[in-house]
Amino acid sequence: MGSIKALVYVTLAILTAKVSTERICRNPLCSEAISIVRAQQDYTSPTGDFSFKRMATFSVLSKDGSTWEGNIGGLRGFFPSSAVQELSVFDPNPRFPVPRPNSPNDVEQEVTRQASLEELRRAAAEERSLEKQRQAHLATEQMQEREVVAHEQQPEQQHQHEQQPEQEQQHEQSAEHQNQHHQQGQQQQQQQ
Repeated sequence: MGSIKALVYVTLAILTAKVSTERICRNPLCSEAISIVRAQQDYTSPTGDFSFKRMATFSVLSKDGSTWEGNIGGLRGFFPSSAVQELSVFDPNPRFPVPRPNSPNDVEQEVTRQASLEELRRAAAEERSLEKQRQAHLATEQMQEREVVAHEQQPEQQHQHEQQPEQEQQHEQSAEHQNQHHQQGQQQQQQQ
């Protein structure tokens, strides 16, 4: 009976809980570190614009339940608090509530949109890779085709070179024949 009562209280607490629309910061601009953390795992945000490697150390600028905002080398982004361990806490009770950038519904929609964009990026990258492969294959085919044409033209050119001496010889013989014929004509004229 006690476990049912506990379950009812937990259910009521969940149903009546007000969803936070604020994050807590040390100052109104969320520019001062609340704490310093060390990453316990690699992490990349759903949008891909914020990431860190295991053992990275950086500052926490805001906290919103289990979602914290960090600053790594001037780059700010959100991450789950479970991905880090606090090393130093500068302000255990930060006092400045600051509106959250997005409502939970907006965050869910953004994550879905980013996942779709990531899928589109992967598909585009795959398409670019396939296009490069097609281009390389086409270039190879064109090169092979040129080699075949060049190979086919070689015997023809060789035949032309072989024919050229024959033609020159025939031309010389024809010129010689004409010359002889001309000389015979002159000799006949002289004899007359």
